[in-house]
Amino acid sequence: MSTALVHRFAPRGAAIEAWNYRGPEALLAGPAGTGKSRLALEKLHAMALKNPGMSGLIVRKTAVSLTASAVATYERDVAAEALLDGSVKFFGGSTREPAQYRYSNGSHIALGGMDNALKIMSTERDAVFAQEATELSQDDWEMITTRLRNGQVRFQQLIADCNPQGPDHWLKKRCEAGKTVMFHTRTTRGTSTPTAP
Repeated sequence: MSTALVHRFAPRGAAIEAWNYRGPEALLAGPAGTGKSRLALEKLHAMALKNPGMSGLIVRKTAVSLTASAVATYERDVAAEALLDGSVKFFGGSTREPAQYRYSNGSHIALGGMDNALKIMSTERDAVFAQEATELSQDDWEMITTRLRNGQVRFQQLIADCNPQGPDHWLKKRCEAGKTVMFHTRTTRGTSTPTAP
């Protein structure tokens, strides 16, 4: 008798607000170990599961830096059950398509770096997770936002994480201008069971 694989995720504190946020740009800011990347990856995964044909992207400044960070978290903590049961499969990429996770419902989440932007920016997206956003330039950020128009999800979103930077950093100024909403993450008690975006 086989047991169904069940995935559980319970955001805490400001992560609950970020999970429920539907605006175009969200920035998760806080020290290491507060679950910023996990939240963003869980949100992309939930969007892909709930919205057939959803197109997502996980991006960093360089593609090689994804392997030990976002990819490891996604495979170990976020999509482990889906990878085991075959509802998500990894495609290693080709000359025409970037590496990606392909979902049985037609959704996919591509992987890439802004060091090869043409390969990952040639497709429209519903959601993008930019890990370590302080590595990106403002031009990188704005280029990513132009791809958020796939329309398979009710909202299109760039969600990013970063460690706090100085008051003059362009991301801080973008938040102060109201273009991006910042969520401050920290270790906290209490849980909530989220609904899928």
